[in-house]
Amino acid sequence: WDGTCAKCHGLDGEGGYGPRVAGTDLIKNTQSVEALLRKGGILMPPVGRDWTTAETNALTDYLKERVGNQG
Repeated sequence: WDGTCAKCHGLDGEGGYGPRVAGTDLIKNTQSVEALLRKGGILMPPVGRDWTTAETNALTDYLKERVGNQG
């Protein structure tokens, strides 16, 4: 998170250059996070296209734990 995602989405997922992810439904869905990382989004590049499933699952778990409950 810190090295790849936080530079756009903020250390606590509060947003910045990229949109806020803290407290969103997206981070609760491992498959959606994996698809976004691998394929990218409207303005987001595919930063995790070479990541393993274990790496994307670890990121999703981290997000649920760290920023998932923020409103």
